[in-house]
Amino acid sequence: MRYAKQALEINRRMGNRLGMADAHSHLGVSYGDMGMYADALRSHEEALALYRALGDVEGEAVALGSLGGMHRAMGNVPKAIGLLERALSLYES
Repeated sequence: MRYAKQALEINRRMGNRLGMADAHSHLGVSYGDMGMYADALRSHEEALALYRALGDVEGEAVALGSLGGMHRAMGNVPKAIGLLERALSLYES
């Protein structure tokens, strides 16, 4: 997680929004693995917002899938299904 935080800060200083989105995504996975679901959700939502702002549809789909996985892990299956369906629709388009 330390390296993802460093990558986030470096990309923030460089103004590299794609790198920031990727770092947020990696942080979200790490937080999720540690059971820190609120932090994981926040990181994946940050990644999602950045991918959308960049018009990166594949990144958006990955972020939606990651958010779905976090909600599933937290027991919120209906929310997870909705997010995963949105991700799938992006992959299919």
